[in-house]
Amino acid sequence: MKKVLTVILLVCMLGLTGCVHMVEMTAEESETVARTAAWLLFKYDKNYTENLITPTPTPIPSPTATPTPVPEEEVKEPEQPGDDQTNSNGPVLPESNMEPDELIGNSGVRLIYDGYELYDSYTFDSFSVEPKNAENCLMIVFLKLKNTGTESATVNMLELQPKCQLYVDKEKVLSPKRTVLLNDFQYLSFEIPTGEEYNSALVFEVEKAFAPTELDLFMTVGENIAHINLQ
Repeated sequence: MKKVLTVILLVCMLGLTGCVHMVEMTAEESETVARTAAWLLFKYDKNYTENLITPTPTPIPSPTATPTPVPEEEVKEPEQPGDDQTNSNGPVLPESNMEPDELIGNSGVRLIYDGYELYDSYTFDSFSVEPKNAENCLMIVFLKLKNTGTESATVNMLELQPKCQLYVDKEKVLSPKRTVLLNDFQYLSFEIPTGEEYNSALVFEVEKAFAPTELDLFMTVGENIAHINLQ
């Protein structure tokens, strides 16, 4: 209680100083003195209870998870069977529309199938080819080109770019290997004198236990397809 009296006395002294010497204070300074005195009075008054008003915090909304849209699966149109496609019964064989001789593009040249053989490796004119897989072997299909015309004939497979495919037992389709062999049928480009013939080959890689019952070789140039049944 003594401290309260001291505060009151201090305020009174500040007020009485005007009798002796007038102290001019601004409105802001007067308000500060009054607030300080009031705070001291309440601080030491045991009967004073400060009422605290706790502001109610504004609730922060929890972030709402936005589900990532799952794209619908693209509906694909069913593929149409083609040269390299199969259906439930196996590969779809192309339909030939011309004879192998006609596919060559020279009426004086005949294309003759001359059998096939299996080799562990194959060499022609100092160039060799081996299977990529050591467990396999090579199937060499021999094709003979013979000029039966009265004049020299030019054969240019590089220009024709025939697509060759071998259908095995109507279950599997094989494409020939690309080789550096000078007699590789896919890359022949030379002139055959009249009455002469030239031996060429297509090289396929097969399993060593290869023992087919039916072999069909198809050659495609543009929209033209020729078929050779390999006996």
